[in-house]
Amino acid sequence: MSPKKLRSNLSLGTSLLKKQKMLEKRLSQAYNVPPSYKPSRFGTKNQIMTREIEKALPAMYATDGIPLEEKTAYAKYFTPTSNWTWIAFEYDPKTRDIFGGVQSPNTYGQWELGYTNLDQLANARHKLGFPLVERDVSFTPKKVKDIKKGIDYFV
Repeated sequence: MSPKKLRSNLSLGTSLLKKQKMLEKRLSQAYNVPPSYKPSRFGTKNQIMTREIEKALPAMYATDGIPLEEKTAYAKYFTPTSNWTWIAFEYDPKTRDIFGGVQSPNTYGQWELGYTNLDQLANARHKLGFPLVERDVSFTPKKVKDIKKGIDYFV
């Protein structure tokens, strides 16, 4: 490749990078999200975990002997753009894993029990940069049997 052609390709790559940075800046201004936004553990935007919830959640495996319908859900997370919902029963602050239920469009209204990492939920982003998963700030701790549709919907 000739030096002249190589220089033109390099300048084209540089101009594309500048355009990408400009678009990221415009998107971040439009959606009020910094281009390289990474939520902190107790961030102000998309606050996945609060100190109060972290203190209230039992340690991982602490509720093993309790029947499922008697377990307490301490937090609820959801995706505003689709039908995904998570509820948290237990929490490990070192790994930021929660044990709880998840309901997705693929489970046809039933809940699946399992482990989820809060950092993965907090870092999930829409292609425009806004968070995909939010914490339901109006959710108050309640027993599984008191949650809509109750225990019959857990698998």
